[in-house]
Amino acid sequence: MPKQCTATAKETALSGDLDLAALDFTLQNFGEFLRHVRKTRGVSIRDFEDAVGKTRAYISDIERGKNKPPDKALLDLMIEKLNLSEYPRIVNKLYDLAAVGRNAVPDDLKDWIMEDIAHRELLRTCRDKHLTSAQMSGLLKIVEDM
Repeated sequence: MPKQCTATAKETALSGDLDLAALDFTLQNFGEFLRHVRKTRGVSIRDFEDAVGKTRAYISDIERGKNKPPDKALLDLMIEKLNLSEYPRIVNKLYDLAAVGRNAVPDDLKDWIMEDIAHRELLRTCRDKHLTSAQMSGLLKIVEDM
């Protein structure tokens, strides 16, 4: 039986800062990116399965692309257990890749879109105006500078 990490070793691995330069943000598959983040965090699949309450086979299937990305509740738990909340770039990438894998709107945006008609009108107007990527980037810059 392989030696399991002690709680202290796990806590140490997850409490330190994550070197964003060590992450490959070019990965375009949810499972590959999740595995990459998990391994960069120093968390074994055994420890991860225990932390999120899923089987190793289930997690392995997600990481290998043989199963769809998890729903919001499980993804939020994975983000919490990997101690990623302070890394919005990683969290957003996980939400986006999960949504692409499920052919859905990213879960972190659904509530925001539905909470106010102005949010939906903004999105529809951008769509109806057929804004280019450059125009969308310009709009994003304006919003970020507000």
